[in-house]
Amino acid sequence: MKKSIRRVFWLYFLLFAALVAYLAKFIVFDAGTVVNSPLNPRVSLEKEDVVRGDILDAQNRVIASGAADARTYPYGRLFAHAVGCADKNHLSGIEAKFNFELENPHLEVIQRIGRLLTGAPVKGNSLVLTLDADVQQAAYDALGGRKGAVVVLEPSTGKVLAMVSYPNFDPNTIAADWDKLRGDTDNSPLLNRASQGMYPPGSVFKIITALAALQSLPDVYGFEYDCKGSGDFGGRTISCFNGTAHGREDIKRAFAVSCNTFFAALGLRVGPRNLRSAAEAALFNSTLDFSLEHGDGSFPLDAGAGGNEIVETAIGQGRTMTTPLQMALVAAAVANGGIMMKPYVVDRELTAGGYETGNVMPEMLRQAMSAEQARALTEMMTGAVENGTGRNAAPDGVTMAGKTGSAQNPNGADHGWFVGFAPADKPAAVVCVLGENIGGSSKVLGMAKSVMEKALEAENRRLGSLQ
Repeated sequence: MKKSIRRVFWLYFLLFAALVAYLAKFIVFDAGTVVNSPLNPRVSLEKEDVVRGDILDAQNRVIASGAADARTYPYGRLFAHAVGCADKNHLSGIEAKFNFELENPHLEVIQRIGRLLTGAPVKGNSLVLTLDADVQQAAYDALGGRKGAVVVLEPSTGKVLAMVSYPNFDPNTIAADWDKLRGDTDNSPLLNRASQGMYPPGSVFKIITALAALQSLPDVYGFEYDCKGSGDFGGRTISCFNGTAHGREDIKRAFAVSCNTFFAALGLRVGPRNLRSAAEAALFNSTLDFSLEHGDGSFPLDAGAGGNEIVETAIGQGRTMTTPLQMALVAAAVANGGIMMKPYVVDRELTAGGYETGNVMPEMLRQAMSAEQARALTEMMTGAVENGTGRNAAPDGVTMAGKTGSAQNPNGADHGWFVGFAPADKPAAVVCVLGENIGGSSKVLGMAKSVMEKALEAENRRLGSLQ
């Protein structure tokens, strides 16, 4: 009899423990997803008599306002993918991910009493973003109607200053355009290429290969290779751009001119384990903690990989895939002394009464590399802009660090990449530009320059306002 009672006791104890564990998981991990879901009945009820909060840019300019059934977007397509849209049937971007905050009235009881007395609407909290409309406009203009994406970050905090993707859509007419947008599989205008678009990194991945060499080769600066324009590596012929023979090089010179044969030889010397270690330290094969919809970089190279796959991976080809957001974070880690900060797009909430709440504090994501390795990569990236393939990317009078990339793909012309930060000695902004099927990196340097100019202007304005 006692054994039976003990068994029943332990059965109920385990059931109770499982219930507590489930509730803890729901409250800690799942609550944000549930409350922000448009299917949440509480949110659906609130929509009936609550005016949705506004969305403002970093300078408090209105980006979105009005109730869900009459939402207006003064900037039209400019913030389409980042801010998203909200109507009775469609939620995306910040509008979706922060749905609960926008529909949640501060001091709701007091607001409802005020409504009875004065007729004033009950209003949800507004959001102030990290996005700056001036920098966003510069990024939008830089793309100039070409497929691609631009991401601008503040490296010391992780603030996203701009996030543009093209093709895009007009959130003011999303209901009328929905079927056409969803059916446009050739252009995928609903896809946020900045955070969701997955691309081979091309030569911007040489930042990771150089990092792996710094981490694993004691004689990294003594390693040299005589580039003849092409070479056979592990049964794979690797060629430099236009077959250019760069001659005898070390890692600094090879990085500046983006020599494929040098980095193929370096990749074999470093080996797949060390390449994978450096890549995973830079967020590949990880799930990024970011509030908007995003893809996660993949690095499938493993310890048993053959020479063919190693050399392709070392120069950014093969099966490695990444997003513009991730490559911006890699450059930001270099700019920030090896520390990768968590990216974020919402800076704070504003109540209907104008009080600030929910202020976001910058958060370290990971130590991607040592400070010494970050300094070494900064020197290499500065050389790439001053004396290498990144010429024409730097604003006049500004020392910039960066890396170009031309990524081959089976569906058309090469993608063009540039990622960099400025000023090189005191980084204020990181810019990543991806031109889809644009024909190579030379086509995006001017884009990066114009965006960086506006980003630095915005940073100088912010610093001036603090004085």
